Amino acid sequence: MPNNSKKVNNVYYVVVFTSIFIGVWLLVYIFVGRPVLKYSDGLKAEFGSKQAKLQESQELVRSLPDPQKAIAEIKDKLQEFQELGVSKKQIPRLMQLLGQTASDRQITVLSLRPREDVKNDETDLPQGINKIYLEITLTCTYQGLADYIKAINELPTAFKVETLTVEKGSETLAPADAKSGSKNPGAVSGLLKVVLLLSTISG
Repeated sequence: MPNNSKKVNNVYYVVVFTSIFIGVWLLVYIFVGRPVLKYSDGLKAEFGSKQAKLQESQELVRSLPDPQKAIAEIKDKLQEFQELGVSKKQIPRLMQLLGQTASDRQITVLSLRPREDVKNDETDLPQGINKIYLEITLTCTYQGLADYIKAINELPTAFKVETLTVEKGSETLAPADAKSGSKNPGAVSGLLKVVLLLSTISG
């Protein structure tokens, strides 16, 4: 009987010790472990949030244009507007020059206008030099057209004929020869409708 009593006591001690050990660890977990885990989870969440904000900031920086490039583009645009302003100031004088040249040769000007819609490649021109395009529509004879083109080539401002469009217009009777006293009208003289696209450079 004493031996059985000792065995029961030993089992009892083991059970009690184990229970106490488990209870201690449970208390440690409840009062220490859980707050530590919660704090750790909070740190992870905060770290993840900061990483996301950092990534967003980096993407925002990448999306922003290069400041130096932006400044250079603004300067180029400003220079372009300044040069365009100088060119536009010269257009009335050039139009008057072309119109007066036609009038001096009894050539009828139907229209005379600048052509800002014409695209051109000015990469070969020096900086500050622009190309101005003017379109003039005339009614004249073949000889009148030849005389007019010759005259604009002799003007102080150099013009280049970019395009030349000729359409057959109306016909008029030439006056009779006064010296011969003939009452019959002269040969039929055909008028042309001419569209000239001229260009010149300005600085």
